[in-house]
Amino acid sequence: MRKLSALQVNLTVAVKIIEIDKSVPVDMRGTITRKQTLTVADATGSIQLAIWKDMVDTFQKEQSIKFSDVSVRLFSNTKSLTTTMTSKATTLDDIGKVKNQINVDDELLKVGKFNTLCFTAISNVQTAKEKLQNQQMKNFRCPNCHMKQLTAELHKNIYANLNFMSHGSVEKLTMFNSTLATFLTVCNKSKLLDDIDGLEEFLLEIENVKIKYSKDKIIQRIWMVTSTCSSPNNPTADAPSAKTSKASGDANF
Repeated sequence: MRKLSALQVNLTVAVKIIEIDKSVPVDMRGTITRKQTLTVADATGSIQLAIWKDMVDTFQKEQSIKFSDVSVRLFSNTKSLTTTMTSKATTLDDIGKVKNQINVDDELLKVGKFNTLCFTAISNVQTAKEKLQNQQMKNFRCPNCHMKQLTAELHKNIYANLNFMSHGSVEKLTMFNSTLATFLTVCNKSKLLDDIDGLEEFLLEIENVKIKYSKDKIIQRIWMVTSTCSSPNNPTADAPSAKTSKASGDANF
């Protein structure tokens, strides 16, 4: 059995669940499925693990689980794990003490507020959506990335260039749709994806928020620090870290 600090394309890991995020709907190749992010750890470190479909909402914090056939992903220099179509989960006896601490540079984890925001639709999707709705087409394939999507979901593919102010200093960052959608789901504000003006106002009015971002200035996760937005899964908990070294392969979802 592999430890989190040792990396393979397909892993079997014995871990303890230390955080559970709220599940969110995800459009995977035109099919809506559910995804949930767990923070798991063993004696060597902690890492995020994405679970899908039937595994969603089946685990509890502090459970020790063996996950087989999980794949490793690398995005913005951050490693994470994801279950695949062949993954299985087996309950274990308590694996004992695990290493649950932040293992990223301090500058990559900050508390502050969104200072300015500018949202952009990817691949001019709003114009594409209007044309497709007139043609009554259910699906759309992006001419740039060639990914197929539901026409009804096109307007949700947005990203933001923003300034984040923390202790008097300002960072210029980028935030993509997936990170934003997860945060809004926790806040019960998912409908704001349909209302860019309302979304900008909501984010700018938040006085205290914690973010984790990569060295290439991409926001990876957001937590509320104040009571404006709360979750039973403790969204203000410290950000997890990843202690794997090389990643390849995509999940079969």
